[in-house]
Amino acid sequence: MGGLGLFAFNGLSAQRSPMARAQTQPVNMGAALNAAGRDSEPTFGTDRRTMYFNCADRTPTGGNDICTSTLVDGEWTPAVIVPAPISTEYSEVELLLSLDGNQLYIMSNRPGGLGSADIWVSDKVDGEWTEPKNLGPQVNSAGSEHHSLPSADGRSLYITATWDEGYGEEEDIYVTHRDDRGVWGPLLNLGPLVNTEESDRCPVFSPRFRDLLLRLREGRRVRRQGSVVGLHREHRRRLGASVVDRLGAHRVQITMAPHVLPGF
Repeated sequence: MGGLGLFAFNGLSAQRSPMARAQTQPVNMGAALNAAGRDSEPTFGTDRRTMYFNCADRTPTGGNDICTSTLVDGEWTPAVIVPAPISTEYSEVELLLSLDGNQLYIMSNRPGGLGSADIWVSDKVDGEWTEPKNLGPQVNSAGSEHHSLPSADGRSLYITATWDEGYGEEEDIYVTHRDDRGVWGPLLNLGPLVNTEESDRCPVFSPRFRDLLLRLREGRRVRRQGSVVGLHREHRRRLGASVVDRLGAHRVQITMAPHVLPGF
């Protein structure tokens, strides 16, 4: 094994204090998942027993593909490349599953895009992944958009992009919302409580969707507490947050300034 690989944390650490969790040591997931190339960014199905992740250089021609593995009797099966139309001779990376496991969002430079790399989505129909569709010009541009994080209800996507309207010269995090017809709206910048002059990228939600974690350019992990711009209407009561309304019912207040998590 070599390069970037997959590691696991003890699930029991979720019951411990934040400092104790930060001190938990990761465990390499072994040769069944990790190979000589880059293996990273896992995403899990609803049963928590199916994993998809980025895997590089596993074919004679190399390149970035999407692999999958299944948890059987407490062990992950040897990873296999998800075949076309998901993995192709082009680059497919930064995948994320919707909460219901029926949509797979990927970044790819495959033909038919609008820029150097676009966001695409594949639907699972009768247990099979369909041909990915480009999210279109409201989301994708002539530049590069990546890491599309779905909200719990699937109506919002949090996307990392470099656009002229950003807060710095590098990446910011944006949100887009899908209407009742399934059409994605324009990207909106999450604003200065989330984005900085540095590169702010690759957000993830905490398990209860109350916190947003994101990575700065230097690799530190930062917490945005009070959950996030872009959660949909049904989340308002659970968050207890007031609506700020720039987009109708799509925006809730961020109630705490970001801070760096210890140990990351």
